[in-house]
Amino acid sequence: MAPLVLGIGVSHTPMLNAELADWPRFIEADRARSHLDKEGNSVSCEDLLQAADAATAAQITSEIMAAHPPTGATGNADWAMRKN
Repeated sequence: MAPLVLGIGVSHTPMLNAELADWPRFIEADRARSHLDKEGNSVSCEDLLQAADAATAAQITSEIMAAHPPTGATGNADWAMRKN
């Protein structure tokens, strides 16, 4: 058996279970709190957005988010119904 070399845990559950109309509130919260860059320096949300690759920035528009709505709550409900 191969050894475990990496374990990562990240929770996006609140956002995935939120309605698309509530997503701007996550943006507000991100702008209000501090973040860390890849080197561990404290930066703002705007700093991270400016440092983001252009392809990433293109994926966080309202139009893109509306075209790809969250599936967390719906997906979980569908899975639970199929399981039973």
